[in-house]
Amino acid sequence: MSRTLVAQSDDRAPVALDDLVPSGSALAVVEPSRVDRQPHAIETAVRNKLTCQKAIRVLKLAVHRVPGGVCLEGVMEADADCQDVTEMVREIAGVDKVINHLLILPGSSCPCDAEDDAASVQ
Repeated sequence: MSRTLVAQSDDRAPVALDDLVPSGSALAVVEPSRVDRQPHAIETAVRNKLTCQKAIRVLKLAVHRVPGGVCLEGVMEADADCQDVTEMVREIAGVDKVINHLLILPGSSCPCDAEDDAASVQ
């Protein structure tokens, strides 16, 4: 008497061998005109705009893209005559909405020199 092992599985969905993207796949076909050639261009432009300002010293900055704009998180020092950060960021193309979660500290009145500070400690 011979025995044959047969796998019983009714939970498998039928799949065509010539189907390039099965129905359970998470892949999506994206129109080439909608593909962003520089995926972090807006975040980079925002970071560059803020770090190049003379009245602002960026201590910590994270820029996240949100629908229609960006979200800013971090810590900065700003002089009293500094332009509004939200308005500066809105000047960048592609940014209409700015979620500002920045902690903006008043700028120090005297410039800091790390070498002088280190020499005074010793």
